[in-house]
Amino acid sequence: MSGNGRRITGAPGIRSPRPEARVDLVFFPLRDMRDLLDLSVADQPALADCLALMRRVATEQKLGTWKIVSNGPGYQEVSYLHFHLMSD
Repeated sequence: MSGNGRRITGAPGIRSPRPEARVDLVFFPLRDMRDLLDLSVADQPALADCLALMRRVATEQKLGTWKIVSNGPGYQEVSYLHFHLMSD
């Protein structure tokens, strides 16, 4: 469940194939989005689900310090919007 009581419909999380921290998990919304500048109002629920899942994982793994990173065009190694939840 997300913080507002909605059921999380999906936002897969995987271990980064090229970790840059002790914990480096990659999450991507279950909707085709290329980058933050490509978002529309219709994308908000999928993006909220993804953020809620990252929050849940950070809480369950008891990450004391963490950050969320998302690269834009020119810095992405893959051409879809995704987020790294990272912790040392």
